[in-house]
Amino acid sequence: RTMKFLPMTEIVTLGVSIVVALIFMPILGATLPQFGSKKVRNIWTFVGVMRVYHRWLLKSLEHRKKTLVVIVVSGIGVVLLFQTFNRGFEFFPDVEPHHSSFGVYASDPISFEEAQRRVDAVEAKIAEHPDVDNVKSFVGLNPDDQSSIGSVGFSYKHWSKRKPSTEVALDVYKNHLPKEKGQRYSLYHYRDAPNQGWAIEVVITSNDCEKCQAFARRLNAYFHTLDGVQSSSSDLPPAHFHWELILDRDNMFLYGVSATEIRSYLSLLSSGMTISKYVPDDLDMITDVVIQFPKEYRTWEYLKNFLVQTPKGLSPLSLFVTARPAVNHKVFRRYQGSYSYSVYANLKKGVFVQDIKGPARKWIKKNKPRGVQTEWEGADSEAKETVVFLLGAFVAALVMIGLILLIQFNNFFQVGVVLTSVIFSTLGALLGHVVMGLNFCVVMTGIGVVALAGIIVSNNVILLDTYNIFLAEGKDHFTALIESAVSRLRPIFLTQITTILGLIPLMFNMDIQPLNLSVTVGAPSAAWWVHMSTSVVWGVSFATPFTLFATPLFVHLRYLRHAKKSKSS
Repeated sequence: RTMKFLPMTEIVTLGVSIVVALIFMPILGATLPQFGSKKVRNIWTFVGVMRVYHRWLLKSLEHRKKTLVVIVVSGIGVVLLFQTFNRGFEFFPDVEPHHSSFGVYASDPISFEEAQRRVDAVEAKIAEHPDVDNVKSFVGLNPDDQSSIGSVGFSYKHWSKRKPSTEVALDVYKNHLPKEKGQRYSLYHYRDAPNQGWAIEVVITSNDCEKCQAFARRLNAYFHTLDGVQSSSSDLPPAHFHWELILDRDNMFLYGVSATEIRSYLSLLSSGMTISKYVPDDLDMITDVVIQFPKEYRTWEYLKNFLVQTPKGLSPLSLFVTARPAVNHKVFRRYQGSYSYSVYANLKKGVFVQDIKGPARKWIKKNKPRGVQTEWEGADSEAKETVVFLLGAFVAALVMIGLILLIQFNNFFQVGVVLTSVIFSTLGALLGHVVMGLNFCVVMTGIGVVALAGIIVSNNVILLDTYNIFLAEGKDHFTALIESAVSRLRPIFLTQITTILGLIPLMFNMDIQPLNLSVTVGAPSAAWWVHMSTSVVWGVSFATPFTLFATPLFVHLRYLRHAKKSKSS
């Protein structure tokens, strides 16, 4: 849905170009005065490239087996080369984020005033960075993460006046954020891309809440240890520890002490004990008189030895109360009847999901307790859905192209020959990613491969259509084949060269502004199209030479096979 305007623009442009080529240009050519010689050259008057192509075409048809072996070995070689040296896969181009944010988390419950103080301190430190432009902050609880106390978002200065934004964010993280006990941060980038979620999301489900939460915490800690992970987080409730007080009712009954009395003594450690009420002179309402231990005595060690009055005399408070640490669970998450929590991770630049997913899968398999299930989501899941969609679009494009060609040629063999150019163009796109050092981008590389299917078939359509015309004029097979290949060399080259030259600036990440008379390299806006333009440029460059030799070879082999059958019969 995000990229729908790209094919829409291409369809409109090609539709208009057909009208221009079939109606406007002939009228314009007939209207304008003619210059130069009207003599039509014979196609056998070879010059330059055409003479070389003619010589090598004859040799390839003479040594048919060697030519076929070269074609097959070249295709297999490209596949092996891509499998060996590919740099991994990603869902969308790693374009520069236009702004980022740091989530601020506290391991212990704090007041709103303390949360505001901490977030304000983070905001002030980020604003001091020379490459940061605008800073904004939010203070408050996040319903998806109870340990979150706020976030600080910031944008960057113009890309030409600073370091790459990921380096800026990493520098802010390492050198400019306050280091407070129990406080941690998570970094999140916002890009102009379809996927705005975490690169990795592992959903953990179980019928046992304690097992589910414990394993999720261990997995989150494991992600923190991986070098390729930039930041990780989870939607687990914060592990807030508190003291759980257990009353010994047998001793309370034995010593004649009530729970209310014990609760009053315990309140000295926290909010205080109310001993009286009074009405101040300046107020019209009753005010409590509260007593409380001084701050240095508000400890359990002091309180448990505190002596309380009982009917049997003074007795230590620890005789009636036992304290033990416990975890305060305030949030439980359930999905389809099971407890469910998610662990998230974002990756460093140059690190791909596959690099982390392999070791993480092994760790999960080794450490996952019985009764706990895991499922991978995030960008990896979206990439799989996109791959399925693009494969469907690719197959649909081939089917429609095949039907149109079948109506044109009325010959299944020639339709198959035309579609072989799609294989060569796809191999060229893969080779281009290896040579240019690019990772395979699911969205933009996929769009480039699908677009290639419609571009490259024109080579074979032109050649075979001319071959059929020459046969209809009464020429023999070999003459028609050679003359059609050589005569169509020039239009094929001109068409493909204009395509290549038009996309080379995008392939090298160049942003050309004709109105401003400026050329910039490395602009974030140009990074969007590097993978797609590389696929088209290398696909056309690789497939065009191969089809100029492979298509005549396939047609010639079929003719020889039919001639051999006719001779034997």
